[in-house]
Amino acid sequence: NDKTLVLEEAKKTNATKMDFKSAEREFQRFGEAMDLDFEKDYRNEEELSDFRKTERLLIRQIQLGHLVVKEDGTPVYTPHRQASMPQDPYVFNEPHFGNYTAMDRHKKSETITQTVAMIASITKQGMPRIKALRGTDQKVVMGVISLFLD
Repeated sequence: NDKTLVLEEAKKTNATKMDFKSAEREFQRFGEAMDLDFEKDYRNEEELSDFRKTERLLIRQIQLGHLVVKEDGTPVYTPHRQASMPQDPYVFNEPHFGNYTAMDRHKKSETITQTVAMIASITKQGMPRIKALRGTDQKVVMGVISLFLD
């Protein structure tokens, strides 16, 4: 199919659609629109390191065009790994209390299931689709959610 061919070609060339500085500004715009504090004081070096890894991953995905920040600041991620396909774009609407309560339907010991339930609630994707994500697709979705939970 045409979409798969385009994605395969993009992987081969690893072509960026946006320069680093512009992608960094888009990442910051997402944070500002969602009232996320990317400049906070981290309690320790590990937390700062985790944030920086997520930041680099998301900026790279913005550069490649897989993660797009809509005009209102809402991030939209389109999974592109062949192993994750087929997938619709994930629209990360700003979370509300109802999204967080989706986690309450699962035992406290089921932390991954709780997180997947929250992702499903925020993105309006079914849990089976989220569980099917692989590699980078999984990391990006978890990265965006981690910023909401921080």
